[in-house]
Amino acid sequence: MIAKFLGHHKLILLGIWAGIAVASLALPAYAIADPDSMSINAVYAYRHCQEDNDQLYIVDYSVGYTVNPDENITEAYIVRLMDGGTELGSTAPYAYYDEGYGRGIASIYFTAAEATALGVTWEGAYTMELTGNPTLTWAGDPPSTSVGTFDLWSSSASQGTTESELGARVLYFADLLELDWSVDLIESSGLGSWLTSYGEDYFTNSIESIQLICPSVFSASLTNPIYPERDTHAPVYATALRGTITGTPLDLSAVASIAGLPTIWFTTFIYIGIMAVSAYGVSRTSGSVKPAVITLASLVPIGVMIGWLDLVIAILMGFAAIVAVAYVFFFEKSST
Repeated sequence: MIAKFLGHHKLILLGIWAGIAVASLALPAYAIADPDSMSINAVYAYRHCQEDNDQLYIVDYSVGYTVNPDENITEAYIVRLMDGGTELGSTAPYAYYDEGYGRGIASIYFTAAEATALGVTWEGAYTMELTGNPTLTWAGDPPSTSVGTFDLWSSSASQGTTESELGARVLYFADLLELDWSVDLIESSGLGSWLTSYGEDYFTNSIESIQLICPSVFSASLTNPIYPERDTHAPVYATALRGTITGTPLDLSAVASIAGLPTIWFTTFIYIGIMAVSAYGVSRTSGSVKPAVITLASLVPIGVMIGWLDLVIAILMGFAAIVAVAYVFFFEKSST
């Protein structure tokens, strides 16, 4: 009897779960409500931002809800640059204050190569569109608004001019949004104005590479490093010294040629030998190393002036001679 009751009980539970499953399949999917207001307030186009002939489009938008949907604006909306029915580029607004709803900015950037490949011509007859994400479920068609007239096509002809123009625009937006959001986005002093940490967070995520394009609006600037070419200098003086003995009896270029060596290296080897023999002779004659060191130090500039000793080697030997003289006269222990 108990087993029979338990069997009926299992059937009842299975029936309840099956009913719940069928009912859940029959329920309509949750749809995002259309915004209470939606507009593109302005579009500003700049070029020569990071390189010549790149293009940056900045969109000032507003999307208003009395009660925000579960999805933030990054998930729910797309900004698109359109050439008729062809999309040239798109971006999702950055969800920062109030899930990104209300007023904000977004940007679309093309490198010079991308603009050429996609056929994005400067001052083209384009449309900027703000639309609901079509991959989400809306009550009807995804909401959409667009403008076909842009507020600015920058006349800048250089990156420096663009930096100044765009920097002023960023600070203008920061001042505007600070009043709208009651968030401290900009700070000023007698030295100028720049973004706060909140402003830096918002604009670096809303405008691609803005810290590289307009470093002056950031408290800690970031710029592309410049690697100048290393200057090369011809050894004019050293070459002139090598020519001192040319055409004289001391000119050993013919012998050096037979030995298969550059003349300066051939004479340098010979002169170092002369210096060694001279120092040895002075040391043996005087019975002291000090006169030998002085002799070596004196022979170095003489070898350079007659063109037998390479200038670079002479400089190195000069340093060694200074050390040797200092050691012999000041640090060597007396033998008496």
